[in-house]
Amino acid sequence: METFNLQETEPVSGEIRLELGGVTYAVLPPNRDIEIDLRRRYRPFFTTKPPELALRVHYGPAPIADLGAPLFESGETWALYRIQNKLVIRMYSPEYDPYQIIILDADLRHGDIYCVGDIWLRPGPRVYPLGFPLEEVIFMNLLAQGRGVLLHACGVSLEGQGIIFAGTSGAGKSTTSNLWEGQPGVTLLSDDRVIVRKHDDGRFWVYGTPWHGDARAVSSDIVPLERIYVIYHAAENRAVRIAPADAASRLLVRAFPTFWDAEGMAYTLSVLGELSETVPCYELGFVPDQSIVDFVRCQAAQ
Repeated sequence: METFNLQETEPVSGEIRLELGGVTYAVLPPNRDIEIDLRRRYRPFFTTKPPELALRVHYGPAPIADLGAPLFESGETWALYRIQNKLVIRMYSPEYDPYQIIILDADLRHGDIYCVGDIWLRPGPRVYPLGFPLEEVIFMNLLAQGRGVLLHACGVSLEGQGIIFAGTSGAGKSTTSNLWEGQPGVTLLSDDRVIVRKHDDGRFWVYGTPWHGDARAVSSDIVPLERIYVIYHAAENRAVRIAPADAASRLLVRAFPTFWDAEGMAYTLSVLGELSETVPCYELGFVPDQSIVDFVRCQAAQ
């Protein structure tokens, strides 16, 4: 569960509507007297559009006594269950198990977030219900409904061209983000998570998210995806084009698929296959200095 940092949060009264990856959702407090503590990084994602998913926040225990065997167990922070055609997420930590139970309708149009225990009354009568990784777990399921895919990647808009630097933990996403920060014509979309969707124009587009890493880069910008790099640290800057089949398999390792949902998994595999066929994908060894920025700029200009 995310710890409270009042310098990074602000109280918001009433319903909150957000748009993330082209998906709109609403967070509703238990009543008008309770405010929601929202991380300030969410401000760029506010919207007035009608929500596709409405999440109601509650204090106290969930109306489910026995969860049974999980569909999926993360082994660290969350587990997923299916009970009477509803998806149920159990959020837990070493100190609190559970600290949240989330019940989602099968069509992912409505859901209830039950915040369990006295911890939710601290530091006051406000609650931040969408701590890491709950929101991402919900979006993994939403995107697998034919919307797109969430990737473990740094995203950059370079003069309106979307570039993804995909990597597992430690590959250099935050380092890459820091190198691109402040560069002319550059907007950092995220240093850790981006969403990719195919639009009606047949092109793939990359969306910034509020789910940042160590570099704390977030943006709500959306740009057409022109190039994908699978990154690793190296002694020299070097890019090698990857064949589509190999690229799809590498992106799968750096994606967040719904292993528990065969239909959703098939969709994700299909999207990654088409993405790899459509957008040039390279293996990129890089030196962590200005030279890699110049290197990628040169490639983008070709």
